[in-house]
Amino acid sequence: MPIWMSAAFRDSLRLDGECRKASAADKAGHGAMVSTVLGMLDVMTTAQDAGLDPVGPWRRVTR
Repeated sequence: MPIWMSAAFRDSLRLDGECRKASAADKAGHGAMVSTVLGMLDVMTTAQDAGLDPVGPWRRVTR
């Protein structure tokens, strides 16, 4: 799933650049969008499924 974010937002999420590059070609469906956005914004809700969030593994630290 292509994801664009500014350098400042990417840095604030403390994303691992090598992990992002390695998984760039991975497929993710539209169903992952809600969990991805909620995860990036640190929204805690039962609507989020961490297993559908492709950005979660890119984080350098657990939030």
